[in-house]
Amino acid sequence: MVRRLILILWALGSLAAGGAVPFTWRYPPDCTTHEDRLRFAYRAQEKLRIEHNRRGAAWKAETVTRQEFFRWREVRFKPLNRMLAGEILAYRDRVIVLKPDGSNQQAYDQAKADCKAYAAFDAREEMLAFEDEAKAEPTAETLGWLYDVPWGAPPVGYEDIENDYTERDDDGETSASTDRATFTAFETQQNSAWWAKSHGAGHFTDFEIYCLSYNTSYGDLNTHFVVIAVDAAARDNRARDIANVGISINWGGSAQALSIKDWSDGSTDSYSGDMTAEDYGIQFERSSTTATAEIYSDDSWGSLLDTLTTAVPTTAFEYLIVGGGYDRNMYDDAALYSGYVEHVDLNEAAGGGGIIGFPHHQRMRSQ
Repeated sequence: MVRRLILILWALGSLAAGGAVPFTWRYPPDCTTHEDRLRFAYRAQEKLRIEHNRRGAAWKAETVTRQEFFRWREVRFKPLNRMLAGEILAYRDRVIVLKPDGSNQQAYDQAKADCKAYAAFDAREEMLAFEDEAKAEPTAETLGWLYDVPWGAPPVGYEDIENDYTERDDDGETSASTDRATFTAFETQQNSAWWAKSHGAGHFTDFEIYCLSYNTSYGDLNTHFVVIAVDAAARDNRARDIANVGISINWGGSAQALSIKDWSDGSTDSYSGDMTAEDYGIQFERSSTTATAEIYSDDSWGSLLDTLTTAVPTTAFEYLIVGGGYDRNMYDDAALYSGYVEHVDLNEAAGGGGIIGFPHHQRMRSQ
């Protein structure tokens, strides 16, 4: 009853803010164990991912318009994916926990894969109801404020890393050109290299940040590269680990996994599936005490690979940091990273008026 009440209140709040129609999440009557509920939630999230990518492929094939795809993302996909992230967090740590050092990465990845492939509940009324909600087309009523968004409206634009961010570079391993920060043979365990900007005290509460991470080369299992982070200070992950504060998106480990990590307690989630692509679009989001990283095959946001989820405190952060390592002053000339981070989009209205709801650069590409 308590969980049902929480979900109804969440949905009503979403509707009041112009979000999707309320949807009541239900588990089948015989889905009572932590393991089964985790399987059910991950399976539902996998079905949502498949529907997302089906629509993304239709948009790329020009059988639906850009507006139709991104409005469905806003009204259906985002609220449902956020809800599922909360359900997954409610049960995952009771079943399997990814160790901070990644030593059980293979077992963790397999457990997630098994949950997503678990089909025993597919024909149940509750799963079918979720699928119907995910596939429903947005209407003028459900779109609310989004229905009248002018798709040709000028965006705030990408972050100007070269001119607005402060550089830290111990050994000439990073440079910037407008909205791109480049790292070349960056010794991630030996040196510090990043770009940081103060956005004002307490700026980052709930947020939705987009960026593109492009990997040119990646070193050994000790390589640890920070794609993007929010923090109370400008620093790297080693300093965050010591201070127990901040949230970051990272490359690292023997599996060359992308991960999201809350440094207040070390909780993390990772993706090491299809790592054949060199560039990944990342949507980094916090909603209350849940942080997610949606990993896309590029920054067109049409092909979703995975959604990473971790619980976080409600700490408000001042700094956005692009790049970085885990500088423990440990010489390892194989722990190198080369690549760049670009198209950092805070997805905020001009003057800090709050989250817009989808990437500015997608609004500009009207059809």
